[in-house]
Amino acid sequence: MNHYVILIMNISTPAIVLHCSRLTDKTSVLHLFTRESGRVSYYLYGATSKRNMRNALLMPLALLDIEAVHQENREIQQLKEWRLAYVANATADDIRRQSVAMFIAEILYRTLVHPLPDSALFDLLTETILALNTRDDPQNVHLEFLYAFIDSLGFGIDMNKQENQVFAPLFSQQVISQQQRRTMLRQFMTYYETHLPDFRLPKSLEVMFEVFN
Repeated sequence: MNHYVILIMNISTPAIVLHCSRLTDKTSVLHLFTRESGRVSYYLYGATSKRNMRNALLMPLALLDIEAVHQENREIQQLKEWRLAYVANATADDIRRQSVAMFIAEILYRTLVHPLPDSALFDLLTETILALNTRDDPQNVHLEFLYAFIDSLGFGIDMNKQENQVFAPLFSQQVISQQQRRTMLRQFMTYYETHLPDFRLPKSLEVMFEVFN
């Protein structure tokens, strides 16, 4: 007789919200990037209930501390408890900051397809979340993140190439115009499409162009 051992672990870890997908009227799937386990999906109950206002705090790039149960070979895990690890008041009250958070979260949701932990990337994201909430002007946060994220994916930008000189203003003290930001954003998306075969342009891209126009 064969005996199968199912590995079940209790997990406590910081996590970052990437996306929330509705399954039924009472159940959603919360997609997180965790420090300990990488990308993980969890059942979230009562997510669409009008009475459950707490779940409204689970905005894109919300920084959490979670407790969960992970079962081996299960696609969606059980989330026992979550709490906000950082209250990003400025981001919650500013449509520009919200748009940047939504855009970065969608980039991550589309590219982090394998459940592998990456503490360096988690630290980069944490720094990005703090910068987005605390800077007086958040207009370059997403551009700086896209540049740094490329390095973490393993295909850094060669600044010696003429076509990549468009990114040079990010590393100078000059004031960056809105036209330069739009040009850089388009070039970043082209770069991601070229190096990631399954990459699709995020739906929030047009929102970024509109908000920062």
